Amino acid sequence: DSTLRGHVNGTEVVFLKSYHGLDQEPIYYEGEIVDGGQRIVGKWYFGWPDELSGSFEMSRDSVEQVSVQVQKEQTQF
Repeated sequence: DSTLRGHVNGTEVVFLKSYHGLDQEPIYYEGEIVDGGQRIVGKWYFGWPDELSGSFEMSRDSVEQVSVQVQKEQTQF
Protein backbone atom coordinates (compact mmCIF):
# COMPACT_ATOMS: atom_id res chain seq x y z
CA ASP A 1 0.00 0.00 0.00
CA SER A 2 1.05 3.56 -0.60
CA THR A 3 -0.19 7.13 -0.22
CA LEU A 4 0.00 9.90 -2.83
CA ARG A 5 -0.03 13.55 -1.83
CA GLY A 6 0.42 16.42 -4.22
CA HIS A 7 -1.11 19.12 -6.35
CA VAL A 8 -1.85 20.20 -9.90
CA ASN A 9 -1.29 23.79 -11.00
CA GLY A 10 -2.21 24.34 -14.64
CA THR A 11 -0.23 21.64 -16.46
CA GLU A 12 2.27 21.15 -13.61
CA VAL A 13 1.89 18.02 -11.45
CA VAL A 14 3.86 17.47 -8.22
CA PHE A 15 3.38 14.62 -5.75
CA LEU A 16 5.03 12.47 -3.09
CA LYS A 17 4.50 8.71 -2.93
CA SER A 18 4.99 7.11 0.50
CA TYR A 19 4.91 3.34 1.00
CA HIS A 20 3.19 2.02 4.13
CA GLY A 21 5.25 -0.26 6.36
CA LEU A 22 8.59 0.69 4.83
CA ASP A 23 11.09 2.88 6.62
CA GLN A 24 12.17 5.00 3.68
CA GLU A 25 11.80 8.51 2.38
CA PRO A 26 8.92 9.22 0.00
CA ILE A 27 9.56 9.39 -3.73
CA TYR A 28 9.16 12.87 -5.21
CA TYR A 29 7.60 13.26 -8.66
CA GLU A 30 7.29 16.37 -10.82
CA GLY A 31 5.83 16.41 -14.28
CA GLU A 32 3.67 18.04 -16.90
CA ILE A 33 0.25 17.13 -18.27
CA VAL A 34 0.48 16.70 -22.06
CA ASP A 35 -1.55 15.41 -25.01
CA GLY A 36 -4.79 17.02 -23.90
CA GLY A 37 -4.64 15.46 -20.45
CA GLN A 38 -4.01 11.91 -21.68
CA ARG A 39 -0.41 11.68 -20.38
CA ILE A 40 1.86 12.99 -17.64
CA VAL A 41 5.60 13.01 -18.30
CA GLY A 42 8.28 14.02 -15.86
CA LYS A 43 11.03 13.06 -13.45
CA TRP A 44 11.18 11.24 -10.09
CA TYR A 45 13.73 11.69 -7.28
CA PHE A 46 14.59 9.45 -4.32
CA GLY A 47 17.10 9.38 -1.50
CA TRP A 48 18.53 12.77 -0.59
CA PRO A 49 21.52 13.50 -0.51
CA ASP A 50 22.73 10.56 -2.66
CA GLU A 51 19.85 11.15 -4.97
CA LEU A 52 18.61 8.65 -7.49
CA SER A 53 16.41 9.93 -10.28
CA GLY A 54 14.78 8.91 -13.51
CA SER A 55 12.02 9.75 -15.91
CA PHE A 56 8.42 8.55 -15.79
CA GLU A 57 5.38 8.58 -18.02
CA MET A 58 1.77 7.94 -17.07
CA SER A 59 -1.06 7.54 -19.53
CA ARG A 60 -4.73 6.82 -19.31
CA ASP A 61 -7.04 4.94 -21.58
CA SER A 62 -9.77 6.79 -23.35
CA VAL A 63 -13.32 6.28 -22.13
CA GLU A 64 -14.03 4.15 -25.21
CA GLN A 65 -11.07 1.82 -24.47
CA VAL A 66 -12.11 1.41 -20.83
CA SER A 67 -15.70 0.70 -21.83
CA VAL A 68 -14.64 -2.00 -24.30
CA GLN A 69 -12.31 -3.56 -21.71
CA VAL A 70 -15.09 -3.68 -19.08
CA GLN A 71 -17.50 -5.23 -21.57
CA LYS A 72 -14.96 -7.93 -22.49
CA GLU A 73 -14.27 -8.73 -18.83
CA GLN A 74 -17.98 -8.98 -18.03
CA THR A 75 -18.63 -11.47 -20.83
CA GLN A 76 -15.78 -13.82 -19.84
CA PHE A 77 -16.65 -16.48 -17.26
